[in-house]
Amino acid sequence: FPEGPFELVYADPPWQLGNPDSPSAPENHYPTMPLEEIAALPVPAADHAILFLWAVNCLLPEALQVMDAWGFTYRANLVWDKVVPGQGSWVRNQHELLLIGRKGQHPAPDKPNVPASVLTHRKGPHSAKPRPVYELLEPMYPHASKVELFARGTARPGWVAWGNQTSP
Repeated sequence: FPEGPFELVYADPPWQLGNPDSPSAPENHYPTMPLEEIAALPVPAADHAILFLWAVNCLLPEALQVMDAWGFTYRANLVWDKVVPGQGSWVRNQHELLLIGRKGQHPAPDKPNVPASVLTHRKGPHSAKPRPVYELLEPMYPHASKVELFARGTARPGWVAWGNQTSP
């Protein structure tokens, strides 16, 4: 894990959905982790920090458990409207939630930097998150130390990236 502490933690855990043999299973794209392992990660958060945690719709209660295990209290969420419906058993999911949690007394962003709760951006490759999320988070907390857990590709300037799909 990267050395912290970090004041802003952005995470997209590799959730197990319980259907590893399905053609659309995440295991066809990357290694996943059991809930207990995700919850037990030693997240390098400062005593006063903010968490942005991607939650798979069918695992919302589990995502809230992870948030709590990492020492954060749920505050709000952002909705990513993916523009087109995807897969789903109960509904064809067209959105994903980015949960916001607070640890300690980390402040809310200054009023001019509070974003709208819905981000509309067409979905890309399996599980890839929209790049404009950074453009929401960075103005919210411009001076915070930032880490992205389970990152993909190269770290964004000003961020520390950790994950098995990162590159130098």
